Amino acid sequence: MRRIFHALCLVSICTSALNAQIYVGEVKLTLGSSRESTLVRLRSHYRVDSMPSQDHWMVISGSAPSNSIIGTVSFRRGLLARVTRVWTPSGAARTQTDAVRAVIGALQQLLSDRRAACQLTDRSNRAPTGELLEVTVTCNDRHVAIALVRQDGHEMIAITELLGPESLTP
Repeated sequence: MRRIFHALCLVSICTSALNAQIYVGEVKLTLGSSRESTLVRLRSHYRVDSMPSQDHWMVISGSAPSNSIIGTVSFRRGLLARVTRVWTPSGAARTQTDAVRAVIGALQQLLSDRRAACQLTDRSNRAPTGELLEVTVTCNDRHVAIALVRQDGHEMIAITELLGPESLTP
């Protein structure tokens, strides 16, 4: 009886991770969906370009020169295995308020599984011409990273949400 209970719990955990959802722009994506259906849905709203690595795709909004990457999708064995959503405000008119709204929006996504034990990590890298400061909150297979990058006197923020494993090894 105990083994059956543990097996059911494991199936429940795997199924909930497999059915986890995330928005990229206006499109709601579900881990475990087929490559074909995922790319068709994304292409109905955005440009989708393959990346040089295995089965990874960029989702691009807008048209040149103002286009921006709003996310990435990665597949393993033909199924959606990882999705990255870019929360970073784009455009020249972005403000501090826009950045704070993006941080709040990304962190609110972690509330989808209130039972998750979350972990906070930080990383920094300083060099004469640049600096990286980053904090990542991880709750199960959902990660939110907030970074400040300074390169050659220019500063930029990066706010991303990742659903799925950080690494996709075959």
